[in-house]
Amino acid sequence: MILSLYYLFMRLDCFGSDTYEKIKGLTYLDFVYAGLIGTWYGETRWFFPAWTLSVELYASYIVYRIADFAIDYRGRYFIYVAFIISIVAIEAGGFLEYSQFSMFEEKYNFPFFVIGVAFADMETSKYRPFDRIRNLSLWWKIPLNTVLLALFLAYGSNTNKLETHCITGYDEQCTFYRYVTFN
Repeated sequence: MILSLYYLFMRLDCFGSDTYEKIKGLTYLDFVYAGLIGTWYGETRWFFPAWTLSVELYASYIVYRIADFAIDYRGRYFIYVAFIISIVAIEAGGFLEYSQFSMFEEKYNFPFFVIGVAFADMETSKYRPFDRIRNLSLWWKIPLNTVLLALFLAYGSNTNKLETHCITGYDEQCTFYRYVTFN
């Protein structure tokens, strides 16, 4: 039923002007396959935001395993940091061609999930370090939240996948980052 609704919306070009062109050659069984199996492996032939579902699946399993393993140790924050560093080191080694290993593009988001586990762990601990921020006066919270909202809107709104020449410091500046950082 839901796939039929997606097909109707795509047939009416509700997701963009060329949405129907992407699905014109596909059959209903292609949609069933994409909905039941392809979604969990990052298939984005007909609905691009579906790439997040495979990341959520894999990262949820990683979060579950890390939380299950690390809860018994006092130094579990070192485990969180080691996991993040290992992901970054694997990706940096593949990017700099020191090794043949590299992670898939969707797996770049794994460190953010581990950071979320660390924040949740801090929030449920006995000391609760975030209470200091909660107990600030209103005159500190308004500017702090305004800056956080501006950062969220500025960096979260970059959807340009075409400008890939701004990865390292040696590349020329991206237009988006030039505007966000005031040149």
